[in-house]
Amino acid sequence: MQLRAKRLPMHQVVQANTLESNINLQEPATLDRAAVALTGETSLTTVQDGSVSKAKPKANGKAKAKANAKSAAQRKKLEQSAKELEKMMLDMKAENKAGHGHMGITMTYDPPVCMGDEYMMSQKGHGTCSKPVQKNLRWGCDFELADEICCFNRKGAEDQGYLETTSFLEEMRKAGEGPVTFHDSNSGRVLFAAPKNRSMKEFLDESIEHGWPSFRDAEVNWLNVRVLADGGECVSVHGTHLGHCFKDHTGKSPHRYCINLVSVAGQPPAATNSDSIIVKGLQ
Repeated sequence: MQLRAKRLPMHQVVQANTLESNINLQEPATLDRAAVALTGETSLTTVQDGSVSKAKPKANGKAKAKANAKSAAQRKKLEQSAKELEKMMLDMKAENKAGHGHMGITMTYDPPVCMGDEYMMSQKGHGTCSKPVQKNLRWGCDFELADEICCFNRKGAEDQGYLETTSFLEEMRKAGEGPVTFHDSNSGRVLFAAPKNRSMKEFLDESIEHGWPSFRDAEVNWLNVRVLADGGECVSVHGTHLGHCFKDHTGKSPHRYCINLVSVAGQPPAATNSDSIIVKGLQ
């Protein structure tokens, strides 16, 4: 899937009423992890009936090169997004004059926000996740982009407006007033259900306005979602990077959760025969 160009620089998207919130920049990012190296089209020499013959190069060499090029392009976009977010963070730090934390910004949140610990995002078998994201993501979300953002990223995001390049809006409108359940793209666990305490139109209008699915307090499943103090990073208890939590002063609810669509496009475990690690007591 081709990703559409960003419509606005990220620092222009953040509204003045969210200046107290931030993004974690200190945690070592893995956006620059090496792509799998191609060895080229190596010929094999075989001996048959006393004669020597050369096997033809594998036909999938070009396909692998194309896949690596696509992965490298997506990584470059994430790195650029991270640079823009870093500039925004520095501007916010200067204005807030916050005290301590990785970037000098430590966030605290009122209930119902459930705070998490950094260990949830420790390195596992596949970045911060136990394995790659699901192959059959909902709404036509791109697998490689989702895997990069969910498992190997702490500060980048999909392009603003990415949700409009998928079937998300169309399918949500067909769902009526919902609520529609959103699942972890890795584990398949339930993360959000929206809309609640508002109409589908209000949910979609706000998501389109900000460029990412935007959830409210009543729509979060706190069994599986946590917010980290350093920058308000929103994660799943299984190590999936979701997005960020912003303090909101519009009166709609105390908090707004700006979430990557590719992070919540998973299928339920029963639909994937998932063998993901499930934390006891969580659903």
